[in-house]
Amino acid sequence: MLLRLALEQFVVVETGELEFGSGLNVLTGETGAGKSILIDALGLLTGGRGRAEWVRPGGRRLSIEGVFDLRDQPETLERLRVAEIPMDEDDWLIVRREIGTDGRSRSFVNGRQILVSQLRELTTGLVWIVGQGEQRALLSQSQQEQLLDRIAGSAEAARAYRDIRRNFLTAKNRIGDLERARQEFRAEEEWLEYQVQEIDALGLRPGEREELEAERRRLASSRSDGERAAELRSRLSDMEGSVLDHVESALFKVEDATGSDWETIAETLRDVREKIHGIVSALPEPSEEVEEEAQAVETRLSELQRVFRKHDADEETLLALLSRMRGQLETGRSLDSELRDAESQLESVRDELAAAAAELSARRREAAQHLEASLGPELEALAMPGAGIRFVFEREESPDGVGPIEGRYFLPLEGGIDRISLRFQSHQALDWGELGRVASGGELSRVLLAMQAVLGQGAPPGSWVFDEIDQGVGGETARRVGDRLARMSEHTQVLLVTHLPAIAALADRHFTVEKDVDADAPLTHLQAVSGEARLGELARMLSGDMDSKVARRHARELLRSGPQSGVSPS
Repeated sequence: MLLRLALEQFVVVETGELEFGSGLNVLTGETGAGKSILIDALGLLTGGRGRAEWVRPGGRRLSIEGVFDLRDQPETLERLRVAEIPMDEDDWLIVRREIGTDGRSRSFVNGRQILVSQLRELTTGLVWIVGQGEQRALLSQSQQEQLLDRIAGSAEAARAYRDIRRNFLTAKNRIGDLERARQEFRAEEEWLEYQVQEIDALGLRPGEREELEAERRRLASSRSDGERAAELRSRLSDMEGSVLDHVESALFKVEDATGSDWETIAETLRDVREKIHGIVSALPEPSEEVEEEAQAVETRLSELQRVFRKHDADEETLLALLSRMRGQLETGRSLDSELRDAESQLESVRDELAAAAAELSARRREAAQHLEASLGPELEALAMPGAGIRFVFEREESPDGVGPIEGRYFLPLEGGIDRISLRFQSHQALDWGELGRVASGGELSRVLLAMQAVLGQGAPPGSWVFDEIDQGVGGETARRVGDRLARMSEHTQVLLVTHLPAIAALADRHFTVEKDVDADAPLTHLQAVSGEARLGELARMLSGDMDSKVARRHARELLRSGPQSGVSPS
């Protein structure tokens, strides 16, 4: 329900604020005063397209703010919750729309800036508009589906269908993903297998390269020690003229000498000879195994380096790559099994969806027949004899659809297997056509009003806005229109722009639009009227003169026969 509407610099309104309530709220005023601004403003608040020229001359930007009570709008509350829009404990929604003279538009919901497309989605069902050039009530397929679900009591069945359809689409997408993955795997399976075999054949162990580098350093050190020992052994004993040769020669020279001094020298030389033998004995022997081991290490390092270069990877990365490719092979080879399971699951969900779709379709068709039959008398009472509506159900066959339903398979649409359209015939002699295309604004308003009379409290909740529903009617028809508006307002909020005093007198709240002709720029004032002010407005509507005693007396009679009079339905 709309609680408050505030306008700033909007078309001909400088500033204005209206507070609405439940029941029937009417807006009246002279022709050309700007009564349609209510329709335009609510259209903007619910995501309609705005224009820069709507900014009042002299203003920089227009601002429109609406406050809605959402306590009877659980679906809207759920959309806001999913969109993470903050809500207070009173479940009030504050919507603000701004448009600058440069055409830039900004939208806010409870203080959070959102896109206009999001605003349109979040406010769906809050306001039902039927006006000249602005018709948003029950003309879309989703709205007609909701209408039939309310009649049939199939809202829960519709939610179940949508849930199962999501599972169905998820299962179909899963199969598509698996088939693409299998095709991609088959294209690279041979290459993956070759790469895995090559790296597997390498037999790489974690840390192996580091171990080989350490072993290379150790063997290089052993090789250096061997070369050093060989050279030392050669110099000490093996080569001609070695140290040992010189010591032996010197010892030979002094062994035949006599005297204690020579004996000491000979003993020292013999001691040197023993020490040289000891050094030679201590030198490490050259090993062919070191060379073989070094060659093996170099060969292994060369193998590793070749593979590392090929894959542009170090040891850790290569082992990770091997693990990943093994996983890809394992996953790819399991795709056939996964695909079979997914196809089995899809068929199960398809059967479940077919049953849900068939049930929902049957219940909606039965509800449509009931509504079509019930609307004839209502339309005739509203001066539309011979008029009628018809719901058309169309299905699109598809081999990938759901079924069998009546022996065929049909494409599952978002709201069901039926594409529903509402057709209208204003007279039996005329052709049927889409309601939104062939019905005039007044006809559409009365069709919807007739629907409300049939549906009663089962009608969609929200704020219903009618712009000049009384156009072209009068007398008894006007009384019947007013009676049905009054009954409708007992269970939903009605906002009405009207020229008929008999209907305006039924209002729970009455607002007027007055144009200030003395202002420098077009200027309109909005205000609530009651008491004598309201009596004067009704007198003006009756005679054109709010001070006419006859008109005021007639206005009093109208007010006495208003909502409290107990007027019986026609």
